[in-house]
Amino acid sequence: MNRYEFESLISDYIEGELAFNKREEFEAYMRDDISSKTLLNDVKKTLNEMKNIKCVATSDDFNSKLLLKVKDKALITGSNKNSIFGLSPFYASIFSSLCIAIFILGYTFLPNSNDMLSNTNYSNNLNQKMPDSPVIKKYNSDVDLASDASADSVKENDKNYKIGKNNKIKFVNY
Repeated sequence: MNRYEFESLISDYIEGELAFNKREEFEAYMRDDISSKTLLNDVKKTLNEMKNIKCVATSDDFNSKLLLKVKDKALITGSNKNSIFGLSPFYASIFSSLCIAIFILGYTFLPNSNDMLSNTNYSNNLNQKMPDSPVIKKYNSDVDLASDASADSVKENDKNYKIGKNNKIKFVNY
């Protein structure tokens, strides 16, 4: 017998409805497991206490008054037919006013076509009036770059490089 079987047979044991072989198995399990004996005693104690509980008397119209109060509470907390998306009309108007205010503020902060034209003119003026910096030199379109040349224009160098000579890459100022 395991713990679950023991617990399911407690009420039958107390009421004396167990068969003889099940009763012996039940009592053997109680001898082996001390906590099962305390569980049986706790169940017996609870049943005795329940027998000694005093009955409570109520008036004859108690149930009808209780049902009326429950129905009144249901009407108060029930769904409101005047709601808009679950909000009362007052809160719905506040919510819609807030949405309109956010829309208007967002519209005022978006640039319009006049702002965009003035921004491009300003940026063009900045590019034209920018002085030559000693660090950054402008690209001279008169100079041919190796990246602009065709593949056929590259000439092979006939110099033979010897090991141990100064064969380093040299950087030249442009």
